[in-house]
Amino acid sequence: MNWSKYSALKADGKASMAKEAGVVVLSQKRWNPDNGEALDDDKSVVSLPALEADKARCDAQIASAKAQSDGLKAAIADHKKL
Repeated sequence: MNWSKYSALKADGKASMAKEAGVVVLSQKRWNPDNGEALDDDKSVVSLPALEADKARCDAQIASAKAQSDGLKAAIADHKKL
């Protein structure tokens, strides 16, 4: 799942979460790319710890990218002084 699209897909009714048999299942609508015919929903079990781990990984990548950007900003400022 591309989580950056989750809210839009959910708003369009193309993705949803529900509890089934004691577990949380993410359902996504699917279509045949050749004829547009609806296919069975893609369903996958999602756990809260897995979602939290994915978010923590994304947050760490953001922090790393921010540090890299800050370093580049400082290098650019030093370069312009020369």
